[in-house]
Amino acid sequence: MAEANGLPALDLKEILPKTGLVYNDPTTPLVLCKPKLMPMKSVTLEKLEKMQKEAQETVKLQEFEEEKKRALSIVTQEGEFD
Repeated sequence: MAEANGLPALDLKEILPKTGLVYNDPTTPLVLCKPKLMPMKSVTLEKLEKMQKEAQETVKLQEFEEEKKRALSIVTQEGEFD
């Protein structure tokens, strides 16, 4: 044999056993599929976050209105004492 890539060629002899079973186990090559893009958040999680955000906004709005009523009642009470 000729030298390949600057390495000397080696002559290897095939050794087969005299007794016992010789078998070839064919394996199928791995088939890789395209990666699937998974959403960072599920649809239900997004819905829950939206509902929670809306609930927080309504609570803030109610607190703002209550504070406004308190301020208005304080102003009207001060006007009565004058």
